[in-house]
Amino acid sequence: MSIQRPAQHDGTEGVCYRRPLENREICLLELAPAVSQDSPIKVNFRPCSLDSNELPDFEMISYAWGGAEDDMVEISCEGKGLMIMKNLSDALLFLRSRHRPRILWADSISIDQSDLQESSAQVGLMPIITWKAARSNIWIGPRMPSTKSAFELLSKLLEVRNLLFKGPLLLPPQGNTPSLQQLEDYRRMIPAPSSPDWKALEELLDARFFTR
Repeated sequence: MSIQRPAQHDGTEGVCYRRPLENREICLLELAPAVSQDSPIKVNFRPCSLDSNELPDFEMISYAWGGAEDDMVEISCEGKGLMIMKNLSDALLFLRSRHRPRILWADSISIDQSDLQESSAQVGLMPIITWKAARSNIWIGPRMPSTKSAFELLSKLLEVRNLLFKGPLLLPPQGNTPSLQQLEDYRRMIPAPSSPDWKALEELLDARFFTR
């Protein structure tokens, strides 16, 4: 099964193949380690059943699809050339370990996008894949000068929210209504509207991950 159109790799034509996935099977990716960030990205397929006791700990990657059609880079997959989105390539570079392989699941590689039957079956397995994953990594994009300030503001807003309301974020607020004095105290914990931290947060939320 081909998952990518032919691509030049080491001067030869090659297509990255893997066998079709069986029922309740997913295709994990083994990302090879590299000491240098300039080293080529190398991955290998690791098909595995979701019901297997030998299913290894793996991590999901959530990232934004899209962008310019020519915004693609080539990586090595099973020793062949494979074109992937630069956004995913950046995520793999960031996640790549220096000394050990990393087991990942990334939809645009793990699913044969040209096979509608497989694609449909894998989408149906997504809740299980998410639940089975040891970790979910969200790739927003490369770090910007304002990134640290944006996340510090988010952390502060979460702290204030937790002081105001009890319970999980996605459920209706619980607990007593705070007093006016408490509200004023909490307000002082948040930067003023003129603070550059709010601009930093705006820049973060303008990332393609949030606007797709």
